[in-house]
Amino acid sequence: MPQLVKGGKYVFGWSPVGQGGCIRIPPEALVEYGFLPDEHVFILTASVSSGGFIITRKPVILGSGMASIITSIPRLAEYSIAEGSVIRSGKRNVCWTTIDKDGRFILPLKSLERYGINEGTRLLATRGSYVGLSMLMKGPIIEEAVKHADIGIFTA
Repeated sequence: MPQLVKGGKYVFGWSPVGQGGCIRIPPEALVEYGFLPDEHVFILTASVSSGGFIITRKPVILGSGMASIITSIPRLAEYSIAEGSVIRSGKRNVCWTTIDKDGRFILPLKSLERYGINEGTRLLATRGSYVGLSMLMKGPIIEEAVKHADIGIFTA
């Protein structure tokens, strides 16, 4: 996993949004964040400056200071809202989806638009906070990453 600059963020690779909103999580990120096949995960809006989203596991977010994003909407916490349907929780958009056995998940294109993402958008899988994997699309981290031809591309 490359580090873009000394003391900077570590990145796992590029994950372009494929046909129908399919996105692949780089294998190394699957292991580091403990994502499992057929696991439900939450997708949360990332920072305004970086765009994109954060992928997190239910036990991790419930053990964090961000638990209210999920617990304030019981239907979301119970996965009884339709998979991939984006709702607002505080200042963040949030939905849930399922990671398949190949480390992929699908978000409907209409849902991706709520995160400012379209089919073909290149997301940079980046080591985020303790809460989850960051999938970023703009800002200084992306500007630095495009200078590094050695960053892998993980297509769906």
